[in-house]
Amino acid sequence: MIKKVISAVKIQKVWRGFTFRKRNQKYLKAVLKMQRAAIIIQRWFRKLPMYHKKYFMIKTVNELNKFTEKNFFIEMNDYLTLIKDKDKSGK
Repeated sequence: MIKKVISAVKIQKVWRGFTFRKRNQKYLKAVLKMQRAAIIIQRWFRKLPMYHKKYFMIKTVNELNKFTEKNFFIEMNDYLTLIKDKDKSGK
């Protein structure tokens, strides 16, 4: 009896995972794309010599200080909408 319950739970777990990935395929692709982009940027930055890193960081801080708002945040849905609009206008 216990083996049947464990088997049923495993089947439900696999099915729910499959249906979740199927329903949220676009979102998951976008998240994966952003993660890969972050890794590429991190790799690039780590390869830079220290004096370039210092110059880059100073320049970045100066640019970010130009923002007058306290919070610099965008919701995920807004970001995905912007990407979608950008893709439509680029085609």
